[in-house]
Amino acid sequence: AVPGATVKVRNTGTGLERELKTNETGQYRAVLLDPGTYQVTATSAGFAESKIDGIQLSVGAGINIDINL
Repeated sequence: AVPGATVKVRNTGTGLERELKTNETGQYRAVLLDPGTYQVTATSAGFAESKIDGIQLSVGAGINIDINL
């Protein structure tokens, strides 16, 4: 877990992006996202950027995305 990492959640269809920071236990939460396909990117000083593409989010869905730095 990396506290204070920057996580970007981007809707690849609309280009809308939300930037978050991980909490003290390395967790993050993106709420009220529109349905669509997303890309999640995580960065932190001293770590290589990590990216996950093609995340499908449907109406009313809640998903967990673990991303390794």
